[in-house]
Amino acid sequence: MRQIKFRAWNKEEKIMSEPFTLWGITDGFIRFDEERLIFGFEDDVEVMQYTSLKDKNGKEIYEGDILLSPFKNHYLVEWDKEAVRFAFIGYGKILVKGHYPVWQFIKAYEVIGNIYENPELLK
Repeated sequence: MRQIKFRAWNKEEKIMSEPFTLWGITDGFIRFDEERLIFGFEDDVEVMQYTSLKDKNGKEIYEGDILLSPFKNHYLVEWDKEAVRFAFIGYGKILVKGHYPVWQFIKAYEVIGNIYENPELLK
């Protein structure tokens, strides 16, 4: 069964949360269980969903992650609203917006950072 998890980037404190299950958003507060809040107001954070995929090291792949391909291209994981799926935006030798890399090859990719903590990786 697909595990639906999230993580959140705190814009003010510039820290990434541990993965959590989203309980809901109530009055602008993001809740990650019945009792605790994650960071507070939803405008203060960027929430990223787990793709249900793992990289070559077994690390979970989330929206906002930057992947390194075996060919040394960098890919940013984003949600494609039009296609209603996760997309990989390519940086480096080629620039391509597309589907997941072929399923059997995803395990050859490696999470090397994310857009919030390592934006320089996409330059």
